[in-house]
Amino acid sequence: MAQEKYEYQRLYMQKLREKAGTVLHILETSGLPVSNDIRERILGCQDPIILDTWLVEAFHVESAEELFGPGQVWTYGPTGPSRPKPQKPELAGGADGQPDLRERRAR
Repeated sequence: MAQEKYEYQRLYMQKLREKAGTVLHILETSGLPVSNDIRERILGCQDPIILDTWLVEAFHVESAEELFGPGQVWTYGPTGPSRPKPQKPELAGGADGQPDLRERRAR
C-alpha cells in the first residue's frame, strides 16, 4: 500500500516536470532566450494550475520574462485559469452623466 502511494507521487512529479519541460520547449522553439533563473523557476514549479497557465501563455509572450510580469493577471474559477477581459475606455459623459454620442460618432 505504501509503495503504491510513493509510485503515485513519483508519477505526479514526473507529469509536472514534463509540463515544465513543455513550457521551456515552447519558449525555446519560439526563439526566445531563457535564462537559467527562469529555467529553474519553471522547472521548480510544483503547482499544476500555474504550469497550465504558463503553458498557454508561452505561445503569446514576446520574452520569457513576460510569463512572470505584472501584466499577467489571472483569475481562477471553477473551469481553471482565465484572463480578465480588457476594459473598454470610458466615453466622456455629458451634463446628465450619459455618454456623449456625438463624441462617439466622431471617433
